[in-house]
Amino acid sequence: MMSARITFAIALFLFCFTATAPKPVDAAPIRDFPVTLVQPDGEVIKCFVSGDEYFNYYHDAKGYKIIQDPATGYYTYAVEVNGRFAPSRYPVNKVSPEALGLPQSLRAPADIGNKPANQFPFGSPVNSDLIANAPRTGTINNIVVFIRFSGDAAYTDPISTYSTMFNSTTTGGNSLRNYYSEVSYNQLAIATSFYPTQTGATVVSYQDAQPRGYYQPYSATNTIGYDPAVTDSISTNGRTYREHVLLKNAVNAISSQVPASLTVDGDGDGNVDNVCFVVSGSPGAWSSLLWPHMWSLYSQVAYINSKRVWTYNFQLRDFTVSSSNGVGVLAHEMFHSLGAPDLYHYSQDGLSPVWKLGFDGV
Repeated sequence: MMSARITFAIALFLFCFTATAPKPVDAAPIRDFPVTLVQPDGEVIKCFVSGDEYFNYYHDAKGYKIIQDPATGYYTYAVEVNGRFAPSRYPVNKVSPEALGLPQSLRAPADIGNKPANQFPFGSPVNSDLIANAPRTGTINNIVVFIRFSGDAAYTDPISTYSTMFNSTTTGGNSLRNYYSEVSYNQLAIATSFYPTQTGATVVSYQDAQPRGYYQPYSATNTIGYDPAVTDSISTNGRTYREHVLLKNAVNAISSQVPASLTVDGDGDGNVDNVCFVVSGSPGAWSSLLWPHMWSLYSQVAYINSKRVWTYNFQLRDFTVSSSNGVGVLAHEMFHSLGAPDLYHYSQDGLSPVWKLGFDGV
C-alpha cells in the first residue's frame, strides 16, 4: 500500500475539502503510455501518449511531440505557433527531427493552468454543488458499465480482472476499495457491481451504434469525427453532445438489470452516487474526448433505480488493464467524484505536487 506520508496527505485532503471546491471535470495524468497510430498511407507509428484532459499529446521515445494535421490526416512533428502546438510539414519517421532542429521540449500553453473553459465545458447547472454528489463516509455502490463501439470486437478480459481491481479486500491488495478504506480510516467503503449483467468468465459489454471515429476529432481521414471548436451541449457535431448521448444510451441499456434493492443514492440527493464507464480502446490525445476524466451527465437524462445519473468517471479499457497505474487512475477519478480537485500543477513554481506529472518542461 502507500507510504504513511502520502496516505496522510490524501486522507487529510479527502475529508477537509468543501462541497463547492470541485472543478466541473477533472482527469488523471498519464505518462508514456504506448499507442499505435496509422498514417493515411498505411504506415504504422509506434509512439506514446502523455498528459491529462487539458494538456495531452503524442510523442516519440525521445520526447518529440506528434500532432495530426487535420487538413491531410498525416501525423507530423509538432512545432509551436503563437504559444500553441501546431502541425508541421514534416511527417513522423520521414525526417530526423534532431537534424532539422525541431523543438524537443514544448511547454504547456501559458494559460493551461487556468483550465480553459472550452475543455469539457460544463455549462450552467442550476446547482453547481451537484458536480460532486457521492457520500464521503458509509458505503458507495459504484456502478461500472462496459462499452465498446460499433465494429469493435467483444471484450476478452476476464471479469475477475476488474473485480479484483475494484473490489479486492485482500490485505495489501491493490484495489479501489482497499485504497479508500485505507485513506478514510475505514470510514468509506466502495462496493462495485458490473453491467451489463456478467453471465460468464469474460466481460460482457454494451455495444454502441457508432464507430470509435465518431468520438474522435474530425480530420481528413476521419470525416465522421466531431468538431473540437464546438463547445455547446446541443450541437450534434460537438463532443459534449456525442459523449453524453453515448453514456445515456449505455445507461438506458443496462438500467433494468440493476437490482431494485441496490442503494445507488447513498446520500439521498436524488442522484446516483457514481457511475464508471469503461470504454474500449486506448486514450486519444490533443484534447480528445477519449481520455480518462470525471464529469456530469448534465445535458442528457438517464436513471438507475429512479435516481438520475449525474456524476460519472470515464475510463479507457487499454490503459486501465494494461498499465501498472490502472487502479491509480480509478482512484484518481473517484477522488474527483468525492469533490476533490487535481492535486498537481503545470508551472515550475517550486511547489511539490502530490502527483509528479513529469510533463516535458513542466
